[in-house]
Amino acid sequence: MDEKNYLDNLLYLNNERIKTVSSREYFCGKKFVKYYNLFKKIRIINVIRELGHDTYAFFKKDNSDRKLIDLENGRITNICKKIVVYTCIYGNYDRILEPLFVDPNCDYYIFTDQPLDKGSIWKKVDDSVIPKECTTPELKNRYVKMFPEKFFSCDYSIYIDGNLQVVGATSVLVQKELLKCRTGISMHLSPRENCIYDEAYSVCHLGKISKKERNKVLSFYKKNKMPKKFGMFECNVIVRDHKNANVEIIMDSWWENYRDGIKRDQLYFTYVLYSLGYNFGDVVSFGASVNHNPIFLRKEHM
Repeated sequence: MDEKNYLDNLLYLNNERIKTVSSREYFCGKKFVKYYNLFKKIRIINVIRELGHDTYAFFKKDNSDRKLIDLENGRITNICKKIVVYTCIYGNYDRILEPLFVDPNCDYYIFTDQPLDKGSIWKKVDDSVIPKECTTPELKNRYVKMFPEKFFSCDYSIYIDGNLQVVGATSVLVQKELLKCRTGISMHLSPRENCIYDEAYSVCHLGKISKKERNKVLSFYKKNKMPKKFGMFECNVIVRDHKNANVEIIMDSWWENYRDGIKRDQLYFTYVLYSLGYNFGDVVSFGASVNHNPIFLRKEHM
């Protein structure tokens, strides 16, 4: 099988998977198995807590009507620029996922404290360049996530979260619109929220931040006159144009807000855009959540 047919088959299979896991039938079946196992182990408190989380997720509007943009139509053709694809995995939050397709236009790098398999596609980066102030796996990850220009000499970089496995040609994410936008940044839209106020309530309800942390970040928004419904990005895939000087300014502010605030980076990205005078449309959107992008296979965190 030649490379094109191999890629086409991978993308077809992943598209079929996306259709299946996006269905309400799949959601209900998956939860039924979870609750069956919890009841078998007589974990009633876990059942009550998980039931609240899942009821919220089930009835919360899912923006599934958003369509992924035509990546092939918008890609930069005849790519001769250097593109770095990189990920960062510290601690036991994720396991290393090998790309299923290797884009000849890209180099693949990983920051990790885990050993790499022999013959891995990923090239391990020496993490001694990460500042000593990054004392936890989370801080290390966010620093690497936000500052690719400190580690790579390239034209474009594509950061991906550790639970995303590459299935397709990642160079298609470098879209023509990226070269014209003010920020030099591209991201997927959040799967549900379009407002960081709502996101703060959502992640609190799901147990990812405390009520005290939620109230702290909401007070921060109000104090700084952050408008509601400004828009919301899913910050697990970030494409950056390293020739755009605005990228580093935005990343510096994002890091400062994350470092000094609640440890949920999505709660600060659109605030940073607003505080620096940008509009939501100044970041190139891929039109939908990464859940609908066949280039990636999303796995559960460990």
